[in-house]
Amino acid sequence: MAVSSHDIHVGDLLSILPTLPDNHFDAALCDPPYHLTQNSRGGSARKCYGQPGDGGTTPYGRHRVGTDKGFMGQTWDGGDVAFRPETWESVLRVMKPGAYLMAFGGSRTFHRLAVALEDAGFILVDTLMYLYGSGFPKSTNVAAHIDKMKGGSGLRWEGCGTALKPAYEPVLLCRKPGEKTYAANALKWGCGALNIDGCRIQGEPPHHNYGRTSGNGAWAGKSETPFNTPDSGRWPANVMLDEAAARMLDAQSGIRKSGARVAGAPRNAGNQHVYGEASGMAL
Repeated sequence: MAVSSHDIHVGDLLSILPTLPDNHFDAALCDPPYHLTQNSRGGSARKCYGQPGDGGTTPYGRHRVGTDKGFMGQTWDGGDVAFRPETWESVLRVMKPGAYLMAFGGSRTFHRLAVALEDAGFILVDTLMYLYGSGFPKSTNVAAHIDKMKGGSGLRWEGCGTALKPAYEPVLLCRKPGEKTYAANALKWGCGALNIDGCRIQGEPPHHNYGRTSGNGAWAGKSETPFNTPDSGRWPANVMLDEAAARMLDAQSGIRKSGARVAGAPRNAGNQHVYGEASGMAL
């Protein structure tokens, strides 16, 4: 009988992490609360754990991050747990040196998530962009509100709103500091490198590499491995698409010849490869 190599712990992250050993996990993938809180949502603003210069008296942010309720009035998005360095210090402890962490964030608040991760000791490696086509704008019709207030004088504001259609989520790619070199880290801890070939996107390769190669050198002759080869597929980028976003990109793309757009998109044949959004916490 096959024995599972995975354990699932259900509960409060901050209660479970202290029970786990140091330097244990190879990677972390998480979708923490975005804390999309606004003044109009009310709630009792909590004091931040100690913001420099104010003696710990100012709630996080100008949108009352730290109140009891957050996204759509939900309590699970309230508070400020994702913006506290001590939260990520607990995660850092159980990760192996050199291990990578990916954390999804909200477009309005991920900067505070990034600061908390960095203050906890993580190295910010990159910011990936998850593009999706299913977003719906939560916008206020300004003209309609003026009409209601002034009795029909909102005509010049017709077509004006207060929000854009959401179409992306930033994903912070971080790394726990490790050994002096990536090679030494890989040999000692068995982690600390990105599986590039495992994430390559299959499709028609580019016509040329402009002389560039991977490895130690930035130009031809410095390495034996080109960035893109017909056999290995395209090098993974820091942008991820869902099916809807990929279709929209394909529809708007095409080969240009003498300034004209040509039907079809062989140049973008690899764009159909789909990466889904991760939710929850996986260590």
